[in-house]
Amino acid sequence: MLCVIHAQGQVQLEDRCDGVKSTFSGAFDKIYVNGTDLASVRTTIAAKLKQDTSIDFIVALDAPVALNAVDAASDAGSKAKVGTFDFNPQIPAKIKNGQLVFAIDQQPWLQG
Repeated sequence: MLCVIHAQGQVQLEDRCDGVKSTFSGAFDKIYVNGTDLASVRTTIAAKLKQDTSIDFIVALDAPVALNAVDAASDAGSKAKVGTFDFNPQIPAKIKNGQLVFAIDQQPWLQG
C-alpha cells in the first residue's frame, strides 16, 4: 500500500497514514507530493508505481490527489486501486465507474 501525503509537515496527514499503516498487515510506504502542483502529483505517483510494481493500493488524503492517483495508475500501467479520505463533486462518478474504491466525506466545516 502507498499512502500519499500532499502537504509535508502536516501532522494530521501523517496521523492518517500512520492510522492506515497500523491496521494494514502488508507492505506499506509513504510518498510526499506537492499538492499544489497536480501535474507533479500525477507524475510522481506514476513514477513510484513503475518503480514498485507490488503496490496494489493507493490511499490519498485529498480528493484532487486521489483523482490524479487514478490517472497515475493508468499512466503507469498499474492495477493499483485508489481510495481517499476526502470528497469533491467528481468523486461519486469515479466510485460508480470503479476507478475509486472508497471516499470518506469528512465535512471539516461540520466537524469544526
